[in-house]
Amino acid sequence: MALKSAILSILGHDDLEWIVDELKIPDVDHSSVEAMRAALACSDRVTSDELLSFLSTDRLRELKMLIEEVRQERRMADESRESADTLALYRPSKRDGKRSKRPQS
Repeated sequence: MALKSAILSILGHDDLEWIVDELKIPDVDHSSVEAMRAALACSDRVTSDELLSFLSTDRLRELKMLIEEVRQERRMADESRESADTLALYRPSKRDGKRSKRPQS
């Protein structure tokens, strides 16, 4: 999950409306949380750093917890994939134990 997306995902209606107004993002439906998130996400002039400046201490903690959660999930998925790869190395193939005879020369 990209930082900008993570920030936008934790913001509620009032926060999004405030940020959209402060950054003067044009033509945004202020009644729709998804429309405001999309407008901020698509805007090239809105950076993650800029969005971070709008976050309260509580929102920063929430963002930190979300990022840690995503990292943990990725770590677990990677470990699961590695375990599956390791098992595949030790799993006998269909050809094991069935040696073909070498032609006599």
